[in-house]
Formats: sequence, C-alpha cells, structure tokens
Amino acid sequence: MECRNFVNVELKPTNDNVKLLRLILSFASDCLDFDLDEIDELKVAITEIINYLKPYLTSDAPFKFNFYLEDNILRTEIIAPICSGSFRMDECSPMFIVARSLLDELVFDEEEDGAFLVRMVKQKRSNDG
Repeated sequence: MECRNFVNVELKPTNDNVKLLRLILSFASDCLDFDLDEIDELKVAITEIINYLKPYLTSDAPFKFNFYLEDNILRTEIIAPICSGSFRMDECSPMFIVARSLLDELVFDEEEDGAFLVRMVKQKRSNDG
C-alpha cells in the first residue's frame, strides 16, 4: 500500500498529550480537507478510545499513533502497551458505541507482544451538493 500522506507520533498517555494528539489530529484532518464536523467526530472518537485505554496503559511507556491518508480515507492506528493482563474490549461500553457511531470502521486487536492495536477508518464525506 503506497500512502501519499502520513503522520507518526509517539506520546506518553498523559492528559496534556491527549490534548496534543487532538491538536495534531485537527491539523492533519484540516490539511486533508476534512470538514469541521468530520474533524470533531474524529477528535471525539480518539478521545473516547484513549480515555477507555488509559487505565490499562503503562504510564511510562509511549503509545504510537499513526495516520495514513489514501483516496480520501483516513486510516488511524493506536498501538499501546497494555500493563494489565485483564484488559478486554467491551463492545457494549459507551466508549465503543460512541466511537463506532462516529467512524466508518473500528477494530481492536491484541498483539503478540502484549500491545493493543486500535484501527480506525474515517472516510471523507463528499462535498458535492
């Protein structure tokens, strides 16, 4: 897969870094010509997901955040080391319901090394009439 546009960021899971991530997401989405509603939907979905994962993240280990844009589709990944072996994704949780309603695709996968991978897809809406 050849990507024309991408951003890769590593941040520790602090409240200030979640704000920074929202700012980066806003800037990247605006540069990619997403409208304000689409940018807000992405920011809310990302915030919900990170806040859900935060209690399970290792506070001193950074999580990785990747954006890829291809054909008006923004693909986003969060790769985070999980410190609690008891973590399970609850698809009935309010976070999952809210994030899923704002995204075109939302997938959670556990990696072999104990990290957790969240894949999100947001397709740019057409600006036609």
